[in-house]
Amino acid sequence: MECKELLRLMNQYHASVRAYGKSVARLLDVPEVEFDQAYNLTEQTLRAYRASRMAIDNHRKQHGCSARLATSA
Repeated sequence: MECKELLRLMNQYHASVRAYGKSVARLLDVPEVEFDQAYNLTEQTLRAYRASRMAIDNHRKQHGCSARLATSA
């Protein structure tokens, strides 16, 4: 049986990974005067990514969910 909470956490994790990747990529193109602000935003997205990963780990430990999610074919 699929755990809806784990699925929600995995979707949140996926979004945070994508946001972090986009933020890092933007650092290559940002004007120098805006770099510090962009870097701080990137650090925030990194913290969100780490928090979402920790939420998955904590949920799996507390709830006993499998690392794999059932997918519809």
